Amino acid sequence: MSGFRAPFLNYSKGTFDILAQEHFQYDSSTNAVPTDAWWPYTLDYGVANDCWNGICDSGIAIPGMWEIPMHAIMDSDLATAIPHAMDAQLDASASVVEGWLRTNFDRHYNNNRQPFGIYLHPVHVGNATDLYNRFFEEILKKPDVWFVTNQQLLEWMKNPVPASQLAAQDYMKCTQPAIGKEICNGLDDTKALTIDSNVLETCNFVAGPWSICYGCPKTMPTTANPVPERVVAAGTPGYRTPVPSTCAMEWWDPIAAQCLCTASNCTFTDTAVAPKPTPGPTAPAGKSPSGTSTVSVAWTGLAVAAAVAAVFAQML
Repeated sequence: MSGFRAPFLNYSKGTFDILAQEHFQYDSSTNAVPTDAWWPYTLDYGVANDCWNGICDSGIAIPGMWEIPMHAIMDSDLATAIPHAMDAQLDASASVVEGWLRTNFDRHYNNNRQPFGIYLHPVHVGNATDLYNRFFEEILKKPDVWFVTNQQLLEWMKNPVPASQLAAQDYMKCTQPAIGKEICNGLDDTKALTIDSNVLETCNFVAGPWSICYGCPKTMPTTANPVPERVVAAGTPGYRTPVPSTCAMEWWDPIAAQCLCTASNCTFTDTAVAPKPTPGPTAPAGKSPSGTSTVSVAWTGLAVAAAVAAVFAQML
């Protein structure tokens, strides 16, 4: 875990102190409206967003740690516009929210091209998948639009390259272990449109059910006892073996207790989708023309692309 967003966006100077103590790469708890919609910046000289709450004058100075502001979706261009942070699809009809997304993205794209964030709780996406997919398809028709994670965004900012070179960067590749067995790694290993098929176990507790790869505990984990005794004990049938230090999680079979790759150069497949070339004589195959050293970037606040979050929401 390299980034953090405060629950309910409720943070203080103490929050940043703890993040620095734990060596987080970035925070993304502050809001940004058009007047302070900065590009991500380091906290060497403090926070530059949400200054209305006094955070900017609180003495924060964390050299090397980044702040990725949450750019709000404004519902109009008027002085009375209301900002919408997460799950904008809950605040109006699909057609209205599509208009908000289009207008706000265009403001970023046609001005200083600060990254445009999509912030979703998968459980709240529900029937909004079509809304977001239509928006994604529309903006992908524009030159120099990339869907990236926060980590990819920061890697580019540390060493900016022209758009024509972006697809060749290691951090832009999306590698998946090239194995033909479904194991508990969150990936569709067998390309059968299933993830961790027949590997996940559902644990039922009063606080709610949740899934696990390595065997349900007898009692709910707590801070005092974070790893309770499991229902199926070691040495008995059905035991799930935790990942050992000698194997990476993406290769470990917890049922067979087998590392599917022990070599130092395990095979990975790059599943990243190269952007379509922009029409024009200078566009190399599979890449956008450089044109400028500034790249228009669309990114998400959680993990992969927002489209992935939308797909997961359909399975909840």
